[in-house]
Amino acid sequence: VYDEKKVSGSGKLKGETKCKVLRGSGSLTCDASVEAKDLRVSGSAKFESNLKVEEGKSSGAIRIEGNLEANKFEAAGSMVVEGDVNADEFIAKISNGSFENIYGDKIYINSDGAFSHSFFHEVVKNIKIDNIEATKICIKDVKVDRVSGDTVCIEEGCKVNLVEYRKSLDISNKAQIGLIIKL
Repeated sequence: VYDEKKVSGSGKLKGETKCKVLRGSGSLTCDASVEAKDLRVSGSAKFESNLKVEEGKSSGAIRIEGNLEANKFEAAGSMVVEGDVNADEFIAKISNGSFENIYGDKIYINSDGAFSHSFFHEVVKNIKIDNIEATKICIKDVKVDRVSGDTVCIEEGCKVNLVEYRKSLDISNKAQIGLIIKL
C-alpha cells in the first residue's frame, strides 16, 4: 500500500494499485483494479478495471471499464462507467455520460457543465443511464430507462421510461415521463 501516487503529464499504473492518495493530472491509465482513500484526477483518466475510493473527484474525461464504488464521488466533464456505480453520494455535473446501474443514497446528475457547440451555439447534452436506484435522486437533462427512489426529482430535459417512488415525486413539465408507479 502506497501513501501517495502522483501522475503528471502522461502515465500508466500497471497491476493492482492500493494507496491512500492517488493524483492524476494530464493522462492517466490504470490497467488493473485501483483502491484509494482519496482520488483526484483532471484531464483524461481511464481505469481498465474496478475503482474503489472513499472520496473521489474527476474533472475532464473519466472512463471506468469495471465498477465504481465510493462513499462520495464528484465528476465534471464527461464520464463513462461500464459496470455498476455504488456510492453513498454521487454528484455528476457532466455534459456527456453513459452508465448502466447507479445505486446509492444521494444521486445528483445534471448537465449544468454542458458545453456549447460553437457553430450553432447550442448546448450539447448526452447523458444515458439504464437504471438509478437511491434514497434521494435528482436528475436534469438525462435519458434514463428506470428511476426508483424514496424522494425523486426529475427536472427539465429528462426522458424517463419508468419512475418508481415511495415518499415524494417532483417532475418538471419540461420532462418526458413514461409510467409512474408509487411504491
